[in-house]
Amino acid sequence: MRLSFRQIDALPRLAWCATLVEGHDTVEVLHGPWVETADGFFCEGAWSGPFASREIDSNILMGSGARVMGDTLMVSAPNHTLERLFVLRKRRTLLISNSFAFTLARAEDNVDPHALLYSVRLASIVNGLQEYARSLRTRDGHTLRLYYHCNLVIDTRLRVSEVPKQAAPDFRTFADYKTFLVAQISALHANATDPCRRVRYTPIATLSSGYDSPAAAVLARTVGCTEALTFSAATHQLDDSGEPIAARLGMKTHAFERLAYLRESGFPDAEFFGWGAQESPWAPHLEGRLVFTGFHGGAVWNRTSQKVGPHIVRGDASGHNLNAFRLRVGWIHLPVPFIGCTSHPSIHRLSNSEEMSPWRLRDHYDRPVPRRLIEEAGVERHLFAVKKKAAGVGQDIIARGLKARMTASAYNDYAEYHAMHWNRWMALKYRALKVLRALYLRHRAVNARVTAQIERLTGAHVELPILIPRNFRIGHYGDLDEGPLLMHWSITRILPQYAVTDTRPSST
Repeated sequence: MRLSFRQIDALPRLAWCATLVEGHDTVEVLHGPWVETADGFFCEGAWSGPFASREIDSNILMGSGARVMGDTLMVSAPNHTLERLFVLRKRRTLLISNSFAFTLARAEDNVDPHALLYSVRLASIVNGLQEYARSLRTRDGHTLRLYYHCNLVIDTRLRVSEVPKQAAPDFRTFADYKTFLVAQISALHANATDPCRRVRYTPIATLSSGYDSPAAAVLARTVGCTEALTFSAATHQLDDSGEPIAARLGMKTHAFERLAYLRESGFPDAEFFGWGAQESPWAPHLEGRLVFTGFHGGAVWNRTSQKVGPHIVRGDASGHNLNAFRLRVGWIHLPVPFIGCTSHPSIHRLSNSEEMSPWRLRDHYDRPVPRRLIEEAGVERHLFAVKKKAAGVGQDIIARGLKARMTASAYNDYAEYHAMHWNRWMALKYRALKVLRALYLRHRAVNARVTAQIERLTGAHVELPILIPRNFRIGHYGDLDEGPLLMHWSITRILPQYAVTDTRPSST
């Protein structure tokens, strides 16, 4: 098998799409100008091994890519679940990409306006690698497969085999865990800044006043990170700025108003699926950066977590809508808590160990591992994690609806799109889906109360079964309550970025 590359400078910088034709051994790869390419290899991102090794599939990868291995193509998803690979089969052709919109564009397809669960199905990854919705249906009836945190082996007959990522080691002590994190971050940084790269990525951190991003920033400092991005407030009432923490860490801070994007022109919301383009003003500071964040810290570092296991069950879907923005601007996402997170049981045991007792608060907002990282870096206890504050766009803004969290031009454009595509049948289906959601959430709530009662009386934790069939379970993640066509509108507005007319191969 061999790769034929075609660089399209007009594409988003880090986007790529590979086309495999059944029985052919040449794979055509269209890509943006910042994708790293070599003989039998391409990647956007960094991995915890030497850049010259190209071993993206056997190391921790922050980004995506592929390499030829004999008669097969090994394609690698990132070692986190904030992004995914998209695979679409169209007759004797297989398309695979790191972009939803690019996959549809290459298939000459589009979103299905009658499919009302796009957001819910994408956000279902919070249920973990064994429980997420694995496909979306397109306008032309194709199945778009979703793959997270894995490697794919594809042969010339277009057979796709999913291979799990290499498991992380167990951590017995805080020193074990910290040493592992520092070593992996150091290797990722060395890869991202390798002089042989087409583009090198320098570190920057995001900072709030909670637990997770300050811990990530502390670890970013070990590779020389000296800059941080922060918002001045989590909501209109709560100050969530990370500036005092950045000062203690010796970092220069770039502070932004959380809702500054509302003053932008055009449709910045489309790159974020309409859920608030708060990171949009950060773009000049993110270009060519290795960006340290604390996404997933709430699940992997929470001492009282009830979902402990290796399948990356998350507490919320925050961060899953950054892909289109990241590919266009050109930055590598390094969500630190995902490093080693498949060993969540050992991290959870560590959090509850006697060793970590001095850093436990014994309340509902208790994360001793990041607390120890932050305090041992010289940040005083009163400067962080005093109370839980908003993540993402403040809940008060969300509660006020789409019009409050979208730019005026984007909201008006979405309203026109909705009016054009909505009909009575969709309205009936939408109401039925809301009833199913209410039933499912009520069922879960009853199960939780019964489970708590059993645990209180017997000391045993029992997981009660969900009686609603899996295909009819509509969880509380994703946008069903308002804007049911918001993702459809977003993808439609992004598609022009991926328009490609000349696909002649330029190199191999």
